[in-house]
Amino acid sequence: MGRQTGREFPAPKQTSGFRHQLRLATHSSHDQTETLFAPFQADMTGRLGWFLAAQRSGLGALAQGLPADDPARILPDRLCRILDADLAALDQPWTPLPAPVSCDPLAVRYIVLGSRLGTELLRRRLAQHLPDTRIPGYFAPADHGRAWSTLCAELDAIDPASEQALRLIDQACTAFDLFRRAALAQPHPTGAPDHAAIA
Repeated sequence: MGRQTGREFPAPKQTSGFRHQLRLATHSSHDQTETLFAPFQADMTGRLGWFLAAQRSGLGALAQGLPADDPARILPDRLCRILDADLAALDQPWTPLPAPVSCDPLAVRYIVLGSRLGTELLRRRLAQHLPDTRIPGYFAPADHGRAWSTLCAELDAIDPASEQALRLIDQACTAFDLFRRAALAQPHPTGAPDHAAIA
């Protein structure tokens, strides 16, 4: 996922509203996912292929859970194309996951845009180990600030007590679980990650 604190998109801080509720309700799922991906930061070059393979698997499954013409597919589909090129350059295989029966477009946008929050920080850390010419395209800087601000406004317009709110929380947690399963499905350079992380 790579959602570590880095260059953050412009969004006002808040302690109420659905966006705040969504962040709190998915906090545990998010942290479990970050824990599973933590080995990448400990050995960025050794686990680079594994990390990219897991991202490709998770993003691909999320995208396939949406209709082909849904605008929420644009970013994950684009990232999947970039990852395909990165993985081919590394000669790194990846294991796909079955697509969810369906995904809520707002939940997909929340997860995918949120996952880009820490990409710049990861790129800077990776640059300490690799020359710029060898840093995969997945880590290339991209400005998603306007898209993030738009998403925040849409989330804040949702009634926190509504069925839509409950559905989005459930879908976001399911998406985090999907990325954990994607990480565990990929060949790992030092053995499988701790399966207790998805308990």
